[in-house]
Amino acid sequence: MSLNEVNRIWLVGASRGIGKALFHELDRDGRTLFISARDEAALNNLSQQSLADVQPLPLDITQPEQVERAVADIADRIPQLDLVIINAGSCEYIDSEQPSLSAFEHMMKLNFMAPLTVLKQVMPLLKHEDKKRLPTCVFISSSVHYFALPRAAAYGASKAALSYMVESLATDLQHRNLHLALVHPGFVKTDLTDANDFPMPFLLSAEQAAKRIVKGLGKGQCNISFPRRLIWPLRLLGILPANMQRLIGGKLSRLRQHKEK
Repeated sequence: MSLNEVNRIWLVGASRGIGKALFHELDRDGRTLFISARDEAALNNLSQQSLADVQPLPLDITQPEQVERAVADIADRIPQLDLVIINAGSCEYIDSEQPSLSAFEHMMKLNFMAPLTVLKQVMPLLKHEDKKRLPTCVFISSSVHYFALPRAAAYGASKAALSYMVESLATDLQHRNLHLALVHPGFVKTDLTDANDFPMPFLLSAEQAAKRIVKGLGKGQCNISFPRRLIWPLRLLGILPANMQRLIGGKLSRLRQHKEK
C-alpha cells in the first residue's frame, strides 16, 4: 500500500522521541490519526497543532485492559486501520555481576509482551476486503540484536525476542493480507539516550530517524535498519565465530576496564 493511500493510522508511543517525530512526519490533512502514550497532556498538545483529524488515546500498553479499551474506542469511530506503529518501549542496562531479575521482567513486559498485546487486539481492524490494500503493523525494535553488547542483556534480549516474534508471525500473516514491518534503528538522540554515559557512534536525531522510517514504509520494506554505516559492521560482527564475538565485545566491557585499572 502506498503511503498516499494510508489515511487511518494508530501511532503508539507518540508523546516523545521517535514517536513524536513520526507524528509530525505522518500528520497530514485528510488523515485520521489516533495517538497513544501515557502522557495525556503531551498527546493533547500534539492534537492541537495538527493538520490531521487527531484522536488522543492515552494508555499504558503494559496494561492489556487499557489496550483492549483503546482498540474498542478506535473500532467505534472507524471500521479499519491502514497502519499501526508500535513505538513504545524503554531501555534499562544491568550490572552483569549482579543481574537484576526485575530489569529483565520489566524489559520483556514493555518491549516484548506489550507490543504483542497491541497486535493481538488490533488485528481485527487490520483486515481489508480489497486485496490490493495491504494494511501494515510496524514494530520499533533495535540494532542491538545484531551483536551482543555489554550491560545490554535485558534490553537486547527483549528486542531480539521482539524481532524474532515479528519475523515468525510475518511468514504466516502475509497469507491473510497483513504486512508486518520491523525497524532496527541505531543510536537516536532521545530522552533515553541522553542518559547514556558511553560513546554513541553515528548518533541520529529523532527527526532523521522518523524520515528514514517513513521512507522505508513508503517502499514497502520489511526490515528498515539504519544507519547503514553502523548496521553493516554490527551484522558482520554478528556472523563471526562466537569466541571472536566475545573477544571483541569483551573489549567494550566495563568489568574488563575496571580490572585493568
